[in-house]
Amino acid sequence: MDPRIRRRRIDVRRDEGRRRLRILLGCVSVVVVVLVTVAAGRSPLFDVDYVDVRGADQTARRDVVAAGGLGEHPALLDVDTTAVARRVEALPWVLRAAARREWPGTVRIDITERRPAAVLPAAAGQWALADRTGRILRITGDKPAGLPVIGNIDPPQRAGASVPAAARPSLRVAAVLPASVRLRVADIATVRDGLVELQLVPPGGVVRLGPPVDLDEKLSVLAAVLARADLAGVGVIDVRVPRAPALTRR
Repeated sequence: MDPRIRRRRIDVRRDEGRRRLRILLGCVSVVVVVLVTVAAGRSPLFDVDYVDVRGADQTARRDVVAAGGLGEHPALLDVDTTAVARRVEALPWVLRAAARREWPGTVRIDITERRPAAVLPAAAGQWALADRTGRILRITGDKPAGLPVIGNIDPPQRAGASVPAAARPSLRVAAVLPASVRLRVADIATVRDGLVELQLVPPGGVVRLGPPVDLDEKLSVLAAVLARADLAGVGVIDVRVPRAPALTRR
């Protein structure tokens, strides 16, 4: 064999060997980096050292941390942010939660809280604060001011529970009451078959709304009646057919 061809073949084989060696070293380096990263991510240096809670006015930070399972300082790499958010949303006041990891050791949780829509009599002479979806936000001994009262229901027992189904039509009304009407309403009740009635503050009277549909129109008509009519001796204000309201005196 020609010596030049022979040398050429030897050089080609050496180049192939060097290329394979570079590939092998590259693969080993990647594996080492991954292993080191995983090991570092589970070291105490990358534990959850701080939980940054934002948007929680009614929910205590300690309750958010406990609900999210972050109180034991887990490794940040192991934190399932979707699961954390889902557990935090089970807290009474929390409507929505979003969690994310921020290296090297922080979990940030952004919270949107529910808004109270009505007050309900609770067990043992207490009061329950509820949002428009029927979630009980808080049980308290003092009656919260400025909110309509939902009556004619079984008393709720604990925060985080849902109001009885019979109260939901009344809650739908409570959530959209104009301020001018809300100030004149003493009590909201679902009387039968999902029909809603309002008990007015003295001099009194009952407002028949019917089913909780077309509420904007019904409540607009009611606001006009309350503003213009002489309510002395009024027994019933019927706005079930808002285009033809009726006022009956005692």
